Amino acid sequence: MFEDTCRCSRIHVKAVRDSMSITSLIEAGIVATNWLGIEIIRRCVDTNSHRVVAWALFLIDGLQVVCVIGFAVAGQFVLALAVFWLLTTVVGPRSPLELAWMNQNLASNVRATVFSLQGQVSAIAQIVAGPIIGIIATAFSTRTALITSAIVLSPVLLLYVYTLRRKKPLTVSDESETINNL
Repeated sequence: MFEDTCRCSRIHVKAVRDSMSITSLIEAGIVATNWLGIEIIRRCVDTNSHRVVAWALFLIDGLQVVCVIGFAVAGQFVLALAVFWLLTTVVGPRSPLELAWMNQNLASNVRATVFSLQGQVSAIAQIVAGPIIGIIATAFSTRTALITSAIVLSPVLLLYVYTLRRKKPLTVSDESETINNL
C-alpha cells in the first residue's frame, strides 16, 4: 500500500511539474510576443504622423478581430496557441499607440477628461458585455461567444476608416462646430 501511495505521489508531482512547464512556456511566449509587437511598432510606426498611427491602430484592431475568430475556430492546441501568441503580439503595443494618437488630437485642457472618460466607457462596456457574452457561452458554446466578441469588436474598424478618409485630423474645434451645426 505504501508503494502505491509513493507511485501516485510521483505521478502527481510529475503532472504538476509538466503543467508548470507548459504554463511557463506559454507565459514566456506571451512576454516575448508582446515585446516583439512593441518593438515592431517602435521601429516601423511614425508616432508623430496622425495617418500612420491611425493605420497602425486599424491594422492592430483588424488583426485582433481575426485572431479572436482564429482562436475560436482553432481545433488544435498548437494552432490555438499560435493564434493566441499572434494576438499578444498585436495587442501589446495597442495601448501606448492609442495614447499617442489621442495625445496628437486632444487639446491639453480636455486631455485628462477624455482619458478618464475612455477608461470609464471601457469599464462600463466590459460590465455590460461580459455577462451577455457569458450567457452566449453558456447557452451555445465558448466558440460562439468568442466569435460574438470578435463581431462586437469589429465596428471600431469603421471609425478608423472614417478617420483615414478625412483630409486632416479631427480637432476639438471641428467637433464643436459639428455639434453646433446639429
